[in-house]
Amino acid sequence: MSIGRNVMEYKLLICVDSFWPYQDGVSIVTQYLAKGIQRLGNEVMVYTNKRGMDLPDNEIWQGITIKRHSVTCHWPISIVGMDDKSNPQNYIQVISEFEPDVLLVESYGNWQLDWLFDNIELIESKKILHFHSIYPKDEKYHIIQYLLKRNFYNARVDYLAKKYWTRAWKKIALFDLVLHLYEGSGSWNACLQHEVRQNAVLENAVDDIFFSEDMHHKNCQEEETVYLCVANYNDNKNQQMIIEAYKKAKLNEKTKLICIGNRKTNYFEKLQELADEVSEEGKEVVLYVNLERERVIDEFRKADVLIVSSKSEGSPVVLREAAAAAMGIISTDVGDASLIDGIEIAYSIDDMVNAMAKMQDAAYRKNMGECAREWALSHCNRNEKVEWLDRKIRSLLER
Repeated sequence: MSIGRNVMEYKLLICVDSFWPYQDGVSIVTQYLAKGIQRLGNEVMVYTNKRGMDLPDNEIWQGITIKRHSVTCHWPISIVGMDDKSNPQNYIQVISEFEPDVLLVESYGNWQLDWLFDNIELIESKKILHFHSIYPKDEKYHIIQYLLKRNFYNARVDYLAKKYWTRAWKKIALFDLVLHLYEGSGSWNACLQHEVRQNAVLENAVDDIFFSEDMHHKNCQEEETVYLCVANYNDNKNQQMIIEAYKKAKLNEKTKLICIGNRKTNYFEKLQELADEVSEEGKEVVLYVNLERERVIDEFRKADVLIVSSKSEGSPVVLREAAAAAMGIISTDVGDASLIDGIEIAYSIDDMVNAMAKMQDAAYRKNMGECAREWALSHCNRNEKVEWLDRKIRSLLER
């Protein structure tokens, strides 16, 4: 089967917290899956969250129907609808009115999964759950320890998380298919532990533009090294580690560090102060906010090395984008980073300092980048992922 072929049509409803116009990893992956399934001749609707933006309740985007509500999530403490249409009852009504053949729920720990729990047995559609990140708990809760330390907030979080997962595994077992980012991921292992057997792997893929000759970093230059980080500005993404490593590293005079994030946060303000301090010492650091996707891709094109500094991740799309473009890549040991060929893994800030210095060698950078590109060519093709998902869906519908 190839993209564009029209076979038996089906109706797919995707429920996801982040979708177009957002450009975070989950949104990007969901966009290409939705567009790909729709181009195969199927009807696709996406039910999503406004997430604070002034967006219409209903619109058509590239042939896909989008419905939005407004929900604020502080998992596991609360999931709150911000208006009278944003609630579990309306969610179930949207599903009922669309009458999907397949319901695809993206990620967990938010309204799109949690609001289904009370009614999941009544939904006749084939149901697919797509884990986008690692399972967050080792199931060792520390409620008593927190209480003894009078840390009541963390005690409450652990109590609610334990209560949530005790119930959640019973509901997740009712899904017809559970998708994971890679075999052996936290979610994969947890599902096996809880006897959820209907598992499969759907790796993240990247836009074809990253495989183009225009993006191919095959002609590495010695004159200047540009380091790039593309991630939301928050503590988990840990850009502070990158800036501090950049400050410590013994690098050539012509270097630049560029960070790109979605919006200004308190964490961003902290980073900006550190960036200004480092720039005053003669090492240029630039922080960008809310760039258009085309501009972000252009920064990939001009940069030499991508850096991921996260404390935890599932399967960062940016690693695959950089791999496809044969960039030098440095990453903390998160998600499946260690499974991608050609990546320098930084287990500490000193490792990152050393990796930055090594990546100034153009020949070394090119060799590592080509290893990463070779890996990406066999793992990150969007059409292949869409066609795989389409085959899985058709297999479910034939049962």
